[in-house]
Amino acid sequence: MMFKAWLLNSRKCFKEFKVKYANDVSGEDVCEFFKDYWNLMGRDDVDTYTCSSWCIFPFYAIEFGWGMPSWVSQSMEYRNMIVLMDTRDGEGIEACLTLDEEEMAIFEVDKELLEYAALNPTLV
Repeated sequence: MMFKAWLLNSRKCFKEFKVKYANDVSGEDVCEFFKDYWNLMGRDDVDTYTCSSWCIFPFYAIEFGWGMPSWVSQSMEYRNMIVLMDTRDGEGIEACLTLDEEEMAIFEVDKELLEYAALNPTLV
């Protein structure tokens, strides 16, 4: 239940942020923000976590000339990164995570998470 509440609150905050600030931000402001952000992400004395949703992007519909993809994933190796993507059949969501070993060990045995998730499911 905590995850669902967090997710709903995050969506609400993001919508409020867009309404309040979207018209007052310039391209230069955005570039400066990301410069500061990546500098912060690289520091060892700060724990940061990034979550991005790539859901609804039609990755499995892209034809590169050798057939449709059987599995799509991201290849970013930033620490503490979470990327959400639709499954191939569109019936679920995959979460690709990069956590350190200690945090991953805790994450993999979280009972609430395991009620909804399968760890390392087969690709086909």
